[in-house]
Amino acid sequence: IFYRTLESRKPGLEGRWFQVKGESQADAFLRRLKADDLHRPVYEEYVAELKERWANRKELSEAEVMPKLLDVEGKYRKECIDFDTLVMSMNEEVSSEVKEKAPEYEALMADDGLTHMMADGSIVAIDAETRQGLANQQQLFSRMTDFEAGKDKFTENVNNTKTGLDSKRH
Repeated sequence: IFYRTLESRKPGLEGRWFQVKGESQADAFLRRLKADDLHRPVYEEYVAELKERWANRKELSEAEVMPKLLDVEGKYRKECIDFDTLVMSMNEEVSSEVKEKAPEYEALMADDGLTHMMADGSIVAIDAETRQGLANQQQLFSRMTDFEAGKDKFTENVNNTKTGLDSKRH
């Protein structure tokens, strides 16, 4: 039924089923969105920001593409690390599981058990930023300590970050 409905719209929309001629996909989405949708202001802000960014676009030469692409990839990796940090910081299920298993980890660390397990490959620990394997339990413990020390501040910073929509509301 859905397919037939779409096909029936093609002649009137010159082969298009989603957007009318000259309309962007974003505008077509907003046109279809209910006026009383609670998230409508968020979508409208996003579309406005998208249009503003595209209005200031600049074509890049081939020589400019790779450095820009590498920069974007670096930012993406950082954002993934930040997202993982946020999820690990705010997820009560993960936090409670870590707290529950803490005595096990402490027992393993007491006699260098984690270092031996890391050496024989039964445990692999990867540094999120460098993407390199950690060599011993001291490095792992250092990363875990740094995470614990910074997770509350990180979560607080994320929660206090203002978006374009926040500034329009005030």
